[in-house]
Amino acid sequence: MTNLPSDLIICGFGGLSLVCSIAVALLSFLNKKRFSAICTLYKEKFGSLPAGAIIFDNADSIGFSSGYAAKINFIVNPLIFPKAQLTVQMMMLRLSETCHLTSKTGLSSSTLSLL
Repeated sequence: MTNLPSDLIICGFGGLSLVCSIAVALLSFLNKKRFSAICTLYKEKFGSLPAGAIIFDNADSIGFSSGYAAKINFIVNPLIFPKAQLTVQMMMLRLSETCHLTSKTGLSSSTLSLL
């Protein structure tokens, strides 16, 4: 005689994981389409994509979640930290100006760290 409730629970969990796997694969496909549309709009407005989006272009949320997070970072961060993103951009602008000055004045990188 078989143990019917335990078999039913095992089959239920198996079916649930199959449905979840199909849903994740479908959402991954839809996210890839939406990401490419956002990248096209971003390129039209700003000229090029950030380095993380270019490097991890083929990263997927299923296989390589860290790369996927780096890939969508330029979309998610301004939504979560709008003012912090602005200050980071201002700091990068200052750093690029400082690096431009260092090439003319001959300051070393250790001097820049003190600034």
